[in-house]
This record gives sequence, structure tokens and C-alpha cells, in this order.
Amino acid sequence: MFENTVIMEKLPESVFTGDTFYNLKTQFVNAISENKLTIAQTRYLFNSILNQFEIDMPVTNHIK
Repeated sequence: MFENTVIMEKLPESVFTGDTFYNLKTQFVNAISENKLTIAQTRYLFNSILNQFEIDMPVTNHIK
């Protein structure tokens, strides 16, 4: 069932190097601000992105 499980010894935050995390976070916040999304809409968007990511990335997809 968990044959595709990947165990990471590093925290997800430590995987980002250089300005990658900062740039992605800034772009995400700017897009939310420009579109004047509410907190509820932002949560929905973020959850939708995570759900799609889990479907598209076979390493993290344990549903199949």
C-alpha cells in the first residue's frame, strides 16, 4: 500500500535553496492581493492546489 512512500530526513522548509521559497511565496501573496481574495477563498485555492498536486505527483499519491 505504501510502496511509493518517500521518507525525507529534511523538513520541507529546508529543501528550498536560495531565494526560491521567498520568490514563490511573494508571487503567491501578490496574486492573492491583486485578486482581492478573502481568507476563505485563499484557503480553498491553497487546498485545491494541494489536492491537484497529490493527484499529479505519483510519489505522494497513496490513493492509487
